[in-house]
Amino acid sequence: MKTISKRQFMRRPSVVSNLQPGESVVLEGKPPLVVSRPKGQQVTPREMDAELDRLAADCPKIDTLKVLQDLRQ
Repeated sequence: MKTISKRQFMRRPSVVSNLQPGESVVLEGKPPLVVSRPKGQQVTPREMDAELDRLAADCPKIDTLKVLQDLRQ
């Protein structure tokens, strides 16, 4: 974890925007400000399928072959 002063942050705000997932920066002061970028969560294929099924539950059924044939004409 890096510690920088407010002055350094004001002169180079890219220090915060360039944080990698899991890294954090502490801005000195009272109270100190901690800026962090959370780690991304790994999503399994099973979780992806479950989420897609949940999102598409309210959608009407679509005959994709018919749509493709309409597009080709």
